[in-house]
Amino acid sequence: MKEKNYNCSLDILKLVATIMIIGSHALPLFHNNTLNYYYGQYLFRFCVPIFFLSSGYFFNKMNKEKRKEYIKRIFIIYILSTFFYLPLILYSSKGFNVIYSFVFGYSHLWYLIALLYALILYYIIKDKKCNNLGIISIVLLLIGIVFGEYYKLLDLKLFNAIHDAMYYIGTSRNALFFALPLLMIGGKIEDNKEKLINKKTITYIIMISIFAIISFVESTILLYKIGSNIHLDETLFNLFVPIVLFILCLKKSISIPYKLAYSIRKMCDYMYIIHVYLIYIIHGFFEIRYLYGYLLIVILSILSSYFIITFQSKLTKRLRINN
Repeated sequence: MKEKNYNCSLDILKLVATIMIIGSHALPLFHNNTLNYYYGQYLFRFCVPIFFLSSGYFFNKMNKEKRKEYIKRIFIIYILSTFFYLPLILYSSKGFNVIYSFVFGYSHLWYLIALLYALILYYIIKDKKCNNLGIISIVLLLIGIVFGEYYKLLDLKLFNAIHDAMYYIGTSRNALFFALPLLMIGGKIEDNKEKLINKKTITYIIMISIFAIISFVESTILLYKIGSNIHLDETLFNLFVPIVLFILCLKKSISIPYKLAYSIRKMCDYMYIIHVYLIYIIHGFFEIRYLYGYLLIVILSILSSYFIITFQSKLTKRLRINN
């Protein structure tokens, strides 16, 4: 029986985004501070929102029971990932910081815990049939944007104090002001999918180009106004590019066998989880840095993920045979 084909446009986008995220954690990639800045604070910032949008999109399609199962799965993945990194957590943290790492996520695991908290909040909102999700998401994002880096331009004591308080929950890049609104936007995209995919492809390409240019100008202005020691997770314009890219992937179909698409999807998950260990090994033990180190980390991440997927597949087959 011929295997059913599957649209993997979004999975390919996620794979590219995962590779770019690894690059952001492996910085510096270049012997030029300006190039490192624009990679870490411009190009890379288009990547993480794609994953939150995707989770919100598919979460919106699920029934109540499947949503519960999805939340439980993310919880299990987070717990296993945290224990996987326990040696590094204990090595780099002491006392309260160890507890903090479990509650708000160690290093890159902030994404998983932010997703978990945001999914719980989104589940409650969906269960209560809350209206005006679009307005709520915009308000939450604006709060995150203001207290991300823009508050520095205002230099108000109250805003500085609010930012300092937000720092303890992961700054503005957290479940409430980053993950949750993007989940809701992903849900809104699912609600209006038919209208959105009926628009011409060229329209989305033009939109991506315009927003990319505006976001580049914005990141340049912030660089000169504030300095390079900034984290542009949320700005006024850097979220538009991933939103439009996400919609474009829903519209443009790339069909491949489902098993291959599934493997790509799982590979993204494993690459994201394990790559920080590989960075420690390649940077710390072998002292291979910049582009060569980055490429080596990516290759090892792909190979490690492939090995895990293959091992899981064989183990699953054996368990089925034995049962």
